[in-house]
This record gives sequence, structure tokens and C-alpha cells, in this order.
Amino acid sequence: MENAQQDNRLRVALAAWEIGRVSSGLGAKAGGLGVIVEELPPALVNAGRNLGLDVELVTLGPCFGTYDRSRLNKLPQTYPAVIDNRTHQFEAYEHTFENGQRVVYFWNQHWLGPWGPPSHVYPPEVVALRTYAAVCQAMAGFLSEQPCDTFHLHDYHVGLIPFYLSAEKADTLPFHLTIHNASYQGVYTAGNAAELLAAIHLDGPLFERYFQFFDNVNLMRAAMVRTHETGGKVTTVSGDLEASWGYARELREPRAELIQRARRTHPRLYYLADDEVAGRIYFPAQGLAEFQEIPVAGITNGISDENKAQHLPWLKAETLRAAEVRFSHPEVQHEMTSADHGFSPDDLTNKQKLKRLLHLEAFGTEPEPNTVLLVVVGRMVEQKGLHLVAGIMDRIRRGYPEAKFVVLGSAPRGDLAGHRAVQTFAAAAGHDPEGVFFRNGFDLALSKLMLAGGDFSFIPSRFEPCGIVDYESVLLGTIVIGRLTGGLAKVSDFSFLYEWFEPADEQGEMDALFTKTAEAISAFRDQPDRILDMRRRGMAIDGSWRRSATQYLQMYQYGQVMQRCKAALRQRAAEFLQQCPAEEVNCLRQLLDAGSGRQHSALSADLRCLLDAFGPA
Repeated sequence: MENAQQDNRLRVALAAWEIGRVSSGLGAKAGGLGVIVEELPPALVNAGRNLGLDVELVTLGPCFGTYDRSRLNKLPQTYPAVIDNRTHQFEAYEHTFENGQRVVYFWNQHWLGPWGPPSHVYPPEVVALRTYAAVCQAMAGFLSEQPCDTFHLHDYHVGLIPFYLSAEKADTLPFHLTIHNASYQGVYTAGNAAELLAAIHLDGPLFERYFQFFDNVNLMRAAMVRTHETGGKVTTVSGDLEASWGYARELREPRAELIQRARRTHPRLYYLADDEVAGRIYFPAQGLAEFQEIPVAGITNGISDENKAQHLPWLKAETLRAAEVRFSHPEVQHEMTSADHGFSPDDLTNKQKLKRLLHLEAFGTEPEPNTVLLVVVGRMVEQKGLHLVAGIMDRIRRGYPEAKFVVLGSAPRGDLAGHRAVQTFAAAAGHDPEGVFFRNGFDLALSKLMLAGGDFSFIPSRFEPCGIVDYESVLLGTIVIGRLTGGLAKVSDFSFLYEWFEPADEQGEMDALFTKTAEAISAFRDQPDRILDMRRRGMAIDGSWRRSATQYLQMYQYGQVMQRCKAALRQRAAEFLQQCPAEEVNCLRQLLDAGSGRQHSALSADLRCLLDAFGPA
């Protein structure tokens, strides 16, 4: 394979189940993954220029039945996937977006046609494993034929690709894995493990080495082990390379350390046994021991510069007019569509104007000078913890009548906590229309007005691997009130965050959130200089992709160097084994994998391959 470093080319493939691009009709986004996969490719190209690299990039994703394939360029080759001993042919389509991002889509009517509207991009549980396996086989077939220097897996849905690569590519093509959310790992009941793996065209013996998770199949474990043993890096979406903070730290935190931190935060847990405490608290790694056994680095995701207050398109009149946005209040409609409202840390005049317009839109009246606007923007799902905000509204309104709530969001089917929050918000808005505004649904222009015109933004998430709305909030001068978890640590120096480990104690957490909210409102009233400083520091945060994209490129280069090192070591090891007495080789063969511990090292994997080449003992 041609060496990209010799001609300054680096050919990269990204694989993901969500690619963003929702507004185009040719993309999908259910959460932060889609945002990242949309924004990362152009950032990699730009970072490559700064490093003297010509980055050629392709994104691989499923072609859902809701996409209009007539807008795509069909490629001549098809790619087979074998499921339950039946071969399914996948078609491949290509599209290049206006910013140069090239996407290759993989389509098969049987696997990608039948389910759900565009927002439902994940297959039903009963067919999920087979669906992921089928698409991964097609993607692996494509990669096996393409000139490529490295590929980057985004979460477990595409984590089976390395298991389906051609023998040559599997041995020489470096790859890496980024975990976006370890709360979902792709765990499926094994029953007969050999039969289940055979159903997705994999060999049964792979189960113990890669997939075994309490006698079930775990796709994330398989992807992590395979990545690590072949010399790739496993990363997650917030923290640093040393995993000293953010989600990278949380995932690698030992069970005993987390239990002790929980005891310090919740004194009533202090005298309970470890197992009792463990049953009450939330473990980000979800019991997957590989997070302690395999190095997991943090590369904190960025956010587009257009989210800064001075650049945000949704604060520009031309954008709003082109999108035919309609605000409810006529003065808000006129003001927002006739003048731009961008602002900077040094001049917050327009932020004050936007606060007034938000109050008009939500409550139909002019705000009082001491009014505090508390905004909630997001999906009403249990993970986001917004039902906790619903639970403290009445207490806040009674204790701090100057505080008003502006809430925008909806709950998906089946999320009980989310629907409970929707009902509480709706009831509160009906009972207290002067202090609570609630809209059940989503409105992009209104959401941006809320984040730009609000004083504080609630993010009491149970877990938040990276965090996007915190970036969006602080870059618009709106201070976060929420739980210190995962990527939210990046805004902790200029936010009001609390620690909480016991999700079952809902009332206790509401009390903690109430305390932080009261502290924030009091600071707004009594410490205006402190609030101004927090706003300005938040707006000055470097949330751009430049650093993150550069770290990803360095990771790709690391993978290439590792492959060359492995090849050299493999050659020397082969020469050494040739000179070893037969009994020593047999001893190595017999004891290499002995014992009950897990063996994930790249050296062991290479030695195993070399010993296999020597034939049976």
C-alpha cells in the first residue's frame, strides 16, 4: 500500500451510524454523534493543512430507506453480507456535500428499508445485531478494495468492521475507535454463542476472546479489544490524553474509587457495605472491565465557530428571513428579521436586547429590571434529567419570584420520566403563565433565541459524555446550572454545578439542583460583577475543532507508525522463533494464553499469528 507520508497524503475513512446532515435529507442525527460526524471531516482537512498533510476523507454510513437515492451517485460495485447463511447484496451510493465532505452510503432494502421515520435511525432490538453486522460487512468490503491509510470507527454500531476486512487489510490497515456513549454497548443475549456468531458470519471461537460479557455478546467490548490488540487507540469524547478529567476519567475510574466519592457526597451511604452502595449509584462503564484494562484517552470534541455569539446564523436577519421563521410576538418577528443581533464578550448590548425579546415571545410583556430567565432546551429523556427541573420550579417561583422558566422540548415514546416532565411543565405553564412558558416540540430558531437571551441554562444530566448544549450556552453568554458529569467538566469554572451519584434518590437530587439554582439567582441579584465575569469567560472558551482535529490526525499518524513498528518486530520475532528449539516454541504456544485473565496486548496477538504460521505443535 502506498505510504501516505511520503507524498503528504493521508487517506482517512470515518464510519458511523449517524452522519448528521439532517437538513439535507441525506443524513441522520439522533444525538451528539451525528453532530460530531458532520463537523469533524472538514475540521480534519483544515487541521491537515496546518500540519502539511493533504487529508482525503470519506465518511461511511448506512443509507436509510427515507433517503432519496435519486439524489445520490450509484457506484458500480455491490458488497455482500452473509447473515443466517444467506447472502444479501448491498448497493453503494456516493454524495459530496457543498463543503467537500464525501459520503458513501450502503443500501439494502431488507436491512435498511423497513423501519421508522427519519428520527428513528436505530433498528428494533430484535434485528439490531444482524443489521449492524450486515452493514459492517458491506463497509468492510468497500474498505478492503479502497486505497486507504487509516479508518476511524465511531461507536459500537460499526465496531464489527475490523472482523470482516480482507486478510491483507486486517493485517496492515491501522484503525481507531471513539466511544461516544458507553451507556449503550450493544449487548445481546448469546444463548449458544457459537451459533449466534455464526449467524452474523463470524467464527464461534471469537466469542471468548472478544465478545464475552457475562455470557452475552458485547459489541463495544469486541471493538475495544480488537482495536487495542492491533495497536490502535481507543478514545472518548471529552477529557485529555491522560484521562485526567471528563468522560475519559469517568470511564476509567475504578469501582472502589467511585464508591468512596459517592460516600463523601452522600453521607447516608457512608456506613453501607460496598455492594449496597454500588447498587444505588450509576457506573458510567456499565460493568465493562476493559475500561480499566485498556487505555482510553480523551479527545474533547469541538463545536463549529458559527456557534459563537458574533457568528451565529440564527441571530442574523437574513438567515431568519430565508428560513421563513415565524415568531409568535409581532415585535419579536420584526426585530429579529430586520436587524442582526450578534454580540461579543466585550459588548453584551445585544444579549440584553435578546433577553427582552425572549421575554416578549414567552410571556407577551416587558421584563422587569431584576427578571432572571432560566431556560431549558432539549429532549425530555431520563438521561437529560430535565424532570428534575420540573420538580423544583414551584419552589423556585415561590422563593424567587423574579425567576422565570422558558422551556422547549418533547419526550419520545416510552420515556416515562420525559413524559412526566412534559406533563409537569405543561401544568405549571397553565397554572403560572406569567412565570413559566412551555412549548412541547422543537423550534430551532426559538431554541437559539432562548440560549442567547437566557441568563441560565439547565443541564442536570445523569451522564453527558461530551456535551454540546453546554458549549452552545456558554458561547452565547448563558451560564450553565447542572450536574458535574462527563464533558460538562469543561465549563465547571464558570458554571453552577453540583455532584450527584445516586439517581434513585430523586428528591435528594432535586434538593441539590434547587440549592445550585438558588445560588445562581442570588449571585445574579447580589454579585453582578461575578456573573459578568462568568459570562465573559464562558464566551471566551476555545471550543473550536482545531485542537481536537489535530489530536485525531496525530492519532492516525501514530497508528501508521505502530503498524510499521509491528511489521519490523514481527519480522525479528519470526527470525528469532526460527532459531528457537522446537520445545521452546511449543512452550510459548501452550502458555501464551494460559490462565483466566484477559490478554489484549498487541504483542500477544502478533505472537499468536506467528505461532499459527508455524503450524500445529
